[in-house]
Amino acid sequence: MRDRNGKRIYLLPNRDATIFAPEKILETAGIDFRIVDEEFAEKAHVVSVPSRFAGWRKYMNLIHRAYGSDAKKDIAKLLVTLELEKRIWAEQEEGISRFLTLARNHVGRPLTVFVNGMTAAANGNRFMEFDKIDMEENAIMDDIRRNSPCDTRFLRGFGKTMEEKIETLRSYGFYVGPFGSSSVISTVLNIPGVTYQNRHYINRTRKGPKIRHRIKVPANKIRNVEDKEGIAANDGESFGGTNHNEKSMVGYSINPDIFAKIAIRHYKKVSNLNAPNGSA
Repeated sequence: MRDRNGKRIYLLPNRDATIFAPEKILETAGIDFRIVDEEFAEKAHVVSVPSRFAGWRKYMNLIHRAYGSDAKKDIAKLLVTLELEKRIWAEQEEGISRFLTLARNHVGRPLTVFVNGMTAAANGNRFMEFDKIDMEENAIMDDIRRNSPCDTRFLRGFGKTMEEKIETLRSYGFYVGPFGSSSVISTVLNIPGVTYQNRHYINRTRKGPKIRHRIKVPANKIRNVEDKEGIAANDGESFGGTNHNEKSMVGYSINPDIFAKIAIRHYKKVSNLNAPNGSA
C-alpha cells in the first residue's frame, strides 16, 4: 500500500509466517517504507513469507546483502542438518561422524558444529511433531558426538526461529545437509557444502538460487531404502498429493565411507579457496 504521493510502502508483517524480515529487504533495496499496526492497515496488507513472497529466490542477491552472506567464513564452523522429519539417510550418524573426523584432521583445530534442528514459527512457537523430533535428534547427536573428535563443540538450533539461526550462523564456512527446503539457511547465508537426497529427488531439475561451491552427492552413490521413513505424520496432502508424498517419505542409503570421501574432498577445496594465498 502506497501513500498518496506514491513514494512510501506501508507494511503489516505477519510475524507468525515471515521468514525474511521485510524491513531488512526493503532497507537493502533502498525502498521507503513504514511498518504499521493492524488498525492502520485494516488487515488488508499483510506480508507473509513464503505465500506472498514466493519469488524470493529471484531476489537472492538482495537477501544475501541484507543478511550479510558475504561475511568472512570460518571453515572450522559447520552447519549440519539431520534427516528426521520426512525421510531418513540410514547411515547419517556414521557418515557425518567420519566426515567430521577427517575435517578436524585437515583443518588442525577444534570444530564447532551447529545442528540445525526443527525451526520454530517466526514468533517462536513450536508446531508439528516437535517433541518426537527433539528426542530423535538428541539420540542421533549423541551417536555423532561419541564418534567425532572429542574436542568438537556441538550447538543445537532446535526450536530457534529462522532469524535467530541466521544471526548465529553468519560466519559458518561449510554446510552438510539434505537438498531441499531444509537448506534455506545455508542458502540465505551462501554457505558452501555438500547436500544429498533420495534418488527420487537428487537429480530433479528445478529453478533455484545457485550457491557457490555447493555440490550434491551423485545419484549413483545413493540407494533408496523404503523402510526408512521419517517420524513426522504422513497426512496425505502436505507434500503435494499422494504420489509426491510417497516419494518424499522414501529413505535412502549412502555408504558412510563414500560420503566422507566426497565431503572431505570438497571441504579441502573450499578451505583452500578461503585460505590466504590459496593454501590451507
